[in-house]
Amino acid sequence: MLRAPRSGVFRGEKRIGEVVMPAARVGTIDGEPVAASIPGLLRGLVADGVTVEAGTKIGDIDPRGPLIDPARISDKGRAVAAGVLEAVLLALRESQNILP
Repeated sequence: MLRAPRSGVFRGEKRIGEVVMPAARVGTIDGEPVAASIPGLLRGLVADGVTVEAGTKIGDIDPRGPLIDPARISDKGRAVAAGVLEAVLLALRESQNILP
């Protein structure tokens, strides 16, 4: 995971889908470098020009590297989406007084 080392405007230097090595510069925040901490495939990155607060998550690195497709939803993302769908359906059922 990439976190903002300071508050400011993020400027990206890498693209989602690129493989990075530790210490590789993925961008800057008001001129301060943001570096990868682990090797892997850049799976997510905040948009160029976005203002961020210190400590904010600004990207993801998948240590599996080029073995994964960054355009596909992750297993974790799929599980979260399934939980949200279940919560919405339960709320709808309760609001309409539908029994299971």
